[in-house]
Amino acid sequence: MATVSEVAQSPGGRYNNMVVNGLFQPRRLSHALITADITLEENDSGKIYFVGSNGVDITLPATPKFGLNYTFIADADYSTAVNKITVNGLGEFFIGSIVSADGGAGVTFNGSSHDVVQWDAAYVEGDMVCVVSNGTQWFVSGHMSVTNSFSGATS
Repeated sequence: MATVSEVAQSPGGRYNNMVVNGLFQPRRLSHALITADITLEENDSGKIYFVGSNGVDITLPATPKFGLNYTFIADADYSTAVNKITVNGLGEFFIGSIVSADGGAGVTFNGSSHDVVQWDAAYVEGDMVCVVSNGTQWFVSGHMSVTNSFSGATS
């Protein structure tokens, strides 16, 4: 174990209380580009998904489990068709909200009937949604650049 003075004199530096000797290469977050319909699996949890601009349907895993989480970011402005994120089971719903940066009304998901997060015609590159499960429901948070970029729907 190195002492503080040994660490201070060594090449490299500190990162989160780790001693770094040599070139530090930070870990990049796991990510993927979605350009076609997809059903996510448990092992996809934790990824950041960049979502294409044209009619992509994303389905969450069949059984929500505590801690499953997914982040979706618009990779391009709306083109010709809306994107959707849908739960994959009966009795599962979204609860939470997406706020609007332009000061307009956000979207509230009621936890009892909304099972679709829809990216509507106003969405732009950079709008995002995070979805996290507590084992029974899917919690939604996110932001949109302009009002009416997202909506809550029932399938």
